[in-house]
Amino acid sequence: MFLGEWLLRFRTILADALKSGLPATDPVWEQVDATLDEGFNEPVSIADAPEFSLVREDLILRGGIEATIKKIEAATAVLDEAALASALAASDHWKMDEHPQESVRAAQAVAKALHARVVACIAGLTNALSTMNEQELAAAQDEAV
Repeated sequence: MFLGEWLLRFRTILADALKSGLPATDPVWEQVDATLDEGFNEPVSIADAPEFSLVREDLILRGGIEATIKKIEAATAVLDEAALASALAASDHWKMDEHPQESVRAAQAVAKALHARVVACIAGLTNALSTMNEQELAAAQDEAV
């Protein structure tokens, strides 16, 4: 296979994947990844192709963001402070607050607000238990519900 032939096929597959709007775990993106890998198995040098590094970086970014959103959803479902903190650290790594999709930015914003609330509830309950003040304990319990 010639480099030009591979590049044309790759660009077509990539354009279809980009238009699809599907997550990086979808078969359309797996085909993009497989086509990149295929380029290494053929006697062509795709490493010099400008698409190579850009698409690899994009696939890594898409996969990382999608995995982070799943972490956020799982931690949110059980209100796990440590898991939320971990997911938020990952979201900062992937710069999700700067992502072009509003839904990605919103997922991070919701997780940040929820994490702050969980931390405040834990602090309130811990303080109320340490003083055994009934009013503080009742207020902390109300906040936690």
